[in-house]
Amino acid sequence: MPRTLRLLTLASSLLFAAAALAQDYSLEDFISELQDDERGDYPEWTAQLEELAYLNAHPIDINSATREDFRKIPLLTDSQIEDIHTYIFLNGSMRSLSELMAIESLNYATRRYLSLFFYASDKLPERKDTVNARNLLTRAEHELTARLDIPLYYREGYMHSPANGGYNGSPLYNRVQYRLQSMNHLLLGLSGEKDAGEPFTKPLGYDSYGGYLGLKDLKCLRTLIVGDYKLGFGEGLVVNNGFSLGKAYASTPSRGIRANNAADEYSYFRGAALALRLRNVETTVWVSCRSLDATLNSDGDAQTIITNGYHRTDNELSKKGNLRSLLTGGDISWQARGFQLGATGYYQHFSLPLAPGTAAYRAYYPRGNKFGVLGAHYGYGNRWVVFSGETAYSTERGGVGMVDKLVWTVSQGYKLTGLVRYYQKQYYSFYASSISENSRAQNETGGMLKLDAQPLRNWTLLAYADFFRNPWPRYQMTHSSQGQDFLVSSEWRLNARHQLSLRYQLKRKESSDVMQANHRIRLRYTALPTSSLRLQSILTLHALEGEAGASLTQNMRCKFKRKGNTVAAALSYFHTPGYSTRVYVSEPALRSSYSSATLFGEGLRLAATVACALWGGLLTMEAKYGCTCYLDRAEQGSAMQAIRSRWKNDIQLQIRINV
Repeated sequence: MPRTLRLLTLASSLLFAAAALAQDYSLEDFISELQDDERGDYPEWTAQLEELAYLNAHPIDINSATREDFRKIPLLTDSQIEDIHTYIFLNGSMRSLSELMAIESLNYATRRYLSLFFYASDKLPERKDTVNARNLLTRAEHELTARLDIPLYYREGYMHSPANGGYNGSPLYNRVQYRLQSMNHLLLGLSGEKDAGEPFTKPLGYDSYGGYLGLKDLKCLRTLIVGDYKLGFGEGLVVNNGFSLGKAYASTPSRGIRANNAADEYSYFRGAALALRLRNVETTVWVSCRSLDATLNSDGDAQTIITNGYHRTDNELSKKGNLRSLLTGGDISWQARGFQLGATGYYQHFSLPLAPGTAAYRAYYPRGNKFGVLGAHYGYGNRWVVFSGETAYSTERGGVGMVDKLVWTVSQGYKLTGLVRYYQKQYYSFYASSISENSRAQNETGGMLKLDAQPLRNWTLLAYADFFRNPWPRYQMTHSSQGQDFLVSSEWRLNARHQLSLRYQLKRKESSDVMQANHRIRLRYTALPTSSLRLQSILTLHALEGEAGASLTQNMRCKFKRKGNTVAAALSYFHTPGYSTRVYVSEPALRSSYSSATLFGEGLRLAATVACALWGGLLTMEAKYGCTCYLDRAEQGSAMQAIRSRWKNDIQLQIRINV
């Protein structure tokens, strides 16, 4: 073990040999700040991060961005969006995102987040009279991406025949995606995906397909999407299968209709959605009809809806598409002079009744095959105070859900947020995603107070205290439970080339009828020796009931003079007693994707990416190499996912063509 530590120390020393960073913010930093370790393995959370990565890879010109474009990323209030549009109208355009400093309602943190998803261009926006069918076709931008993941190891599932529970397909992962965008008005996307272990089925080939055709911002037409899409309204209590960034941001979820560009195979609608705007009123209607995977019980009813999208074994294939869902809904919203008011509702019918079983924690899971949810969202905002909320009612058991939030800008650099939530155990919406301690907006009451502050020009502070209670027993509980969640996160920009941040979280929460206290600490130091080299060291600690785990990660990213050519690497050493004290480490990923390693036990993790742009960006080739070596075991994983080696090596290849 001493030799391993010496090697890690040497690697860190070599990376820092040049000295240290100017202010340079990355998507990995953003995700690190909002990362909730308890949600790290949830498919829905991973899908949100994947979509953030996609939006980061396709930034929008802030000078031509519409309100709907800003609402895709839930970082701004309506009054802040209005302030940005007013500034651009009065000044003609923004020549640089640094001009955001002139907008008083945007603090340092918000300006930095916006830099991940927007850019400023001196290109004049398209005039309305130039938008016609001919121009939409001739000015279209095309992007074709193909990705192939090659594992350099074998899992147990590939060593057994399908009849004995083994995998039907090859260990390769493959995804192909085509995207068209024209004048920010015409959208088209097609994709096909095969997960590792899934067979190429006949006659279609890929295990799952997706696609959409859309129109935006044409007179009274706000958005029309035919195909796969996502929705978000109000505070996300009725419908939001887009972003919900958690307590650290407590922001309004993304609103409106968005085309689905994520690889997720569950959290989206398939059908058609239409939004029209007449003066101050926007009306949205949608219909969705799609197949879902489900586990059936002996009576033929659906016991559990499966969300991971895997179809590798005969057992998984037998569950594919055996439950159909028909859903229709709508939203009507009015907004004027800072006030907003709206109503959202949907009706859903399943082809089979849902029967979640008799376990106590499932007593208030939805049952039957007909469901409806209706909610009202409301709010008022100005430069100093923003109030928003939503109250909803679900028809299946008559449950009520409510969330209300007040944001007070005390002064320049200081902002207080207060939030209360009340989700009855009878309340349930399949597509709700709002502020909550658990994965469902159900069976929870709570209150939170959050402070965003910038006491000094180079010092920012974020802190919140959240108190919650679950009246009905949760999973592995025999009685009601409660808990508290406290977080303090601070960042110091030491000078133009050095930055230090510290985050501490204490969460007290009952599990298996025992109160447990999780302590999590993340210390991050970032340096920029030159304008093209970025270095970062991260120390992560996780302590639980007398046990403690840790990881030390060294990141490096180098951008070359030719645009699009980059090299990035991350080396981690981790040592934790077990899975309960696991740590999550964000690592370099291919463009439009997100990658995180779940580390426990003792070992080393290396991830490295390289991207090369040719012919002025017409063709971009990317590759990633990942390697994990465990020092405390000779095998890893379990059941069909087991790898009979301490080593895990894999390669990812991606080719992107832009025309």
